[in-house]
Amino acid sequence: MRFMSRFFSFFVVACIGVAVTSSAWASSGIYDTAQGVAESQIRVEGHVAVDAVLVSGVAQVSIPGPLTIGQTLSTGGSAAFAGTVTAQAYYHSSDVRLKTDIRPAQGLAIIDKLNGVTFKWKKDGSPGAGIIAQDVAKVMPGAVKIGANGYEAVEYDQLMAPMIQSIRELQTQNENLKAELAKLEARMDAIQTAHVQHVSAAVPADASVKTAQP
Repeated sequence: MRFMSRFFSFFVVACIGVAVTSSAWASSGIYDTAQGVAESQIRVEGHVAVDAVLVSGVAQVSIPGPLTIGQTLSTGGSAAFAGTVTAQAYYHSSDVRLKTDIRPAQGLAIIDKLNGVTFKWKKDGSPGAGIIAQDVAKVMPGAVKIGANGYEAVEYDQLMAPMIQSIRELQTQNENLKAELAKLEARMDAIQTAHVQHVSAAVPADASVKTAQP
């Protein structure tokens, strides 16, 4: 009876498109929710676990309308958004225990080959600024992904590494230039001091005293 109750609840949502409210509901399997759900609303107050939904032969979850999440959304795969994503903060897995083959990143060697550009999006003419994915692919192919639609996308976070290294390289260059400038200033001071001493030694002590002739 419990299984039949859960099955009937989901069957109503899938075929009729009504709202479901539950304190805790979980199931597994493959469901075809193409009929009606796109225009309905599913509300769950507890926990929902979805392994896969079969859409056009591909395991995925498709939500054509707005998705509001009051607490935590956890996914073991990928999420693709065609619109805007707004959040208070974004965190990325970065623990050293998750990484191997750690090496210093290149800095200016990469940044010098990239151009910051401004542009307008073709879809609506809205202004934007950033970089071109095809340019990034030439120097950091791991930061570029080609989607199922053939368009290239950039993981901008990966650009932080060469930018940080570029700042460090520029800082080192700046310190080296300061050191060279200090050496040049010291040499100039030494030359000027030696010149003054030479001129002073070449001029007699009474050279400025003129004797009046009768």
